[in-house]
Amino acid sequence: MTIHTRSDAGRDFTQSIDYYLSQEAPRAARQFKAEVNRVYELISQDPYRYPADYENVRSWPLPKRFPFSVLYTIDSETEISVIAIRHHKRRPGFWDKRL
Repeated sequence: MTIHTRSDAGRDFTQSIDYYLSQEAPRAARQFKAEVNRVYELISQDPYRYPADYENVRSWPLPKRFPFSVLYTIDSETEISVIAIRHHKRRPGFWDKRL
């Protein structure tokens, strides 16, 4: 399946990388990027692994070291849209306006 990252999700990712870099943690920034890429690959291989919520949004958690989840929708048999990369302390449902 092809994964498309929406611009808001790209901004979420960039802000998270910038945070790690501002904390003088370039290694954590690199590891975060690697984990997000790994989760993208897992999503493309098994997009139905996690259940959809009432708006058909699915949430794939990153490893515990990174308190984030990749939120995505399955748009067709071949396409997935990432709508957010959510920090677990962020307000639930902040992505609703992105749908």
